[in-house]
Amino acid sequence: MALRTAVYSSCLVAARATQFQSLPFSTAAPLRDVLRGEPSPKSPVADPLNKSTRPQPAAPPSIPKPASSSKPTLPVTPPIPQLLPYHVLRSRTRNLPVYLDWKAGGNLKQTQIRKIVGDTKTLSRDLAKELQIDPRLVTVGKVSGHVVIKGHFKQKVEAFLKAKGF
Repeated sequence: MALRTAVYSSCLVAARATQFQSLPFSTAAPLRDVLRGEPSPKSPVADPLNKSTRPQPAAPPSIPKPASSSKPTLPVTPPIPQLLPYHVLRSRTRNLPVYLDWKAGGNLKQTQIRKIVGDTKTLSRDLAKELQIDPRLVTVGKVSGHVVIKGHFKQKVEAFLKAKGF
């Protein structure tokens, strides 16, 4: 609660400071008098005809305009990613869903890719071609839809998916 009160009071102080920045004085005594509603003889507000005590407004800085060219410049657009029949979603922590799995006492290493939306067969063929392995080593789970690769290919699969824009 103390933190909340401190933040609230600091916001009030900032709001009051911005509220009185446009007033024609700069010392604390005239500000106190204005807040009380009674102008003091020292403040410039007391004598509106006396221009010598008023601060002069500063001229805004001039901003040079860019030279106009004969051709209008077009905004740079990023390259359009290729449309693929599959998409690999990221996990909640924004990591790629590529996992290693050890089976048979650690003798069988498998790489799993989860969270696939779309055509998993095309993804398995692209992976087999990219990793230069036999397509029979890349299988698709019928129920889960995960792609399972026999072997330790986690880093290569992640590099492949990042290159595709996932």
